[in-house]
Amino acid sequence: MHTYCKLKNGKIMVVWSDNQTEETMELYKLSELDIASPRFYKNLTTVPYSKIDRTDTNLSVLNYNYY
Repeated sequence: MHTYCKLKNGKIMVVWSDNQTEETMELYKLSELDIASPRFYKNLTTVPYSKIDRTDTNLSVLNYNYY
């Protein structure tokens, strides 16, 4: 099971790790979900909580327009 993250700019990514102390998440592209484990990639993106709209394990929930 994966946790997905919707950024405030509308982009949806997959959560690799959540650093609650620093209030950041390490994310990778949704398109890389089925390729291989993201730990092999150098392109994990660190995103501060302030740029995150919401997270959920159900991808369809994030695709729904709440606004």
